[in-house]
Amino acid sequence: MHAISYRKASIGVCSDPSNSLGGCRVRKLSFYHRERNRRRRKCYTDFLTDDFDVKTYTAQAIHHAVITEQLARLAQGISQLDKELHSQVPADPPHLLTGVLQMMQTRISALQAAVDRIRTKIVDPYNKIVARNTQLARLQLEASDLRSTRPPTARIHATHPGTGPFLLGVSPGFIQRVLGYTHMKTRTHSPTTF
Repeated sequence: MHAISYRKASIGVCSDPSNSLGGCRVRKLSFYHRERNRRRRKCYTDFLTDDFDVKTYTAQAIHHAVITEQLARLAQGISQLDKELHSQVPADPPHLLTGVLQMMQTRISALQAAVDRIRTKIVDPYNKIVARNTQLARLQLEASDLRSTRPPTARIHATHPGTGPFLLGVSPGFIQRVLGYTHMKTRTHSPTTF
């Protein structure tokens, strides 16, 4: 019997038990198989060129009105690539995992760098705003305390000779507490009466 399976013929192996070499021999592929392999390669060569442009490829497919044929070729190419991927993954899993892990580490480091840039652009100004809001809250609290303890005329500004206006009854540590400064030199004023 000279039965040749489709799979064996596609890879070029012929089963011929009457062969004088004692079994199988390799023969050239038939024209049909060579043409099919050439079409498969051509399916990928369009996409592998350096100057491949999606818009040009699509425009040519629409212009020649062979959209269904092009879609069929693309679907066939995708299925062949899927088959190749499924055959490659079990063949060398440690190498593939190492590549994926390296890619993930690279992306994680890029993400960490982006987070650091965001931190310098957002967190530092935010901390300054929080500090200023704290100072403002302290100032408002002290001002409300002063308003509640002094009669309206006593809390008005008085003029000290040579220094300009100042608040009456302000303790030397008032500004230090409100603004949070400890290194500020305080000047003692003797309040003048009206």
